[in-house]
Amino acid sequence: MWKAALDTGIPKNALCLDIGCGEGYFCGFLLNKGFDVIGVDLEKRCVKITWNKLKNEQSFQVIRADAQHLPFLRTEIFDFIICAEVIEHLSSPCLLLKGVASTLKIGGKLLVSTPNAIGLWSLVFDRLAGWIRNLVLTASRKSEKYRSGHISLFTYAFFKETLRRFNFVIERDLERWRSEGLLIGICLRESFLRYFGVDLCRHFIFNLLQRAELNVSKLFPKHLQSGWIFLCSKPRMG
Repeated sequence: MWKAALDTGIPKNALCLDIGCGEGYFCGFLLNKGFDVIGVDLEKRCVKITWNKLKNEQSFQVIRADAQHLPFLRTEIFDFIICAEVIEHLSSPCLLLKGVASTLKIGGKLLVSTPNAIGLWSLVFDRLAGWIRNLVLTASRKSEKYRSGHISLFTYAFFKETLRRFNFVIERDLERWRSEGLLIGICLRESFLRYFGVDLCRHFIFNLLQRAELNVSKLFPKHLQSGWIFLCSKPRMG
């Protein structure tokens, strides 16, 4: 995904927005490539971590805000916006896209990704395993931060249709940046790793199974690919 973001012809000193910036990994990557970057995230912990990590960068700022209500008064100010694995967490994803359409410059680029609603990943993890996990967490009175948060899921066709409703032109349908097998997804999901304090992502067997699943998923993309990425642009109207 990161390589795709940099293959869009964005000028060196472009202003970029990372919606749902998390702990600032993508912000840091863009800053190292010479872009000016603003990160937005609703979680106070993420904003603090990102700021502490990148506060010495002159061309960077991070804002705590809701992605459904972007805190920018001016329109058409960003050359590039990335929204990676965010839209599925929102109760009103159209508000996000409306804000993106407003703040993105004419000719600007949007890189957006989301899980596959009818994939085995979503059917098992987001619904069954997520329900079981939340039940266990409720019984054990664990923190809310471990709960499953995918509430707006998209199929391939519906995702494309939704983007076009807001007048985005889809330039490229990029290969999914993360493809994890069903068993891997249930057992080694990041939230489980954090919950149990175990880091197995670099394990040889995990990497081997991940590569194998990626090859199989290409044969049945609608049900085995874990999600979609689209590179879009904002056209000049009229």
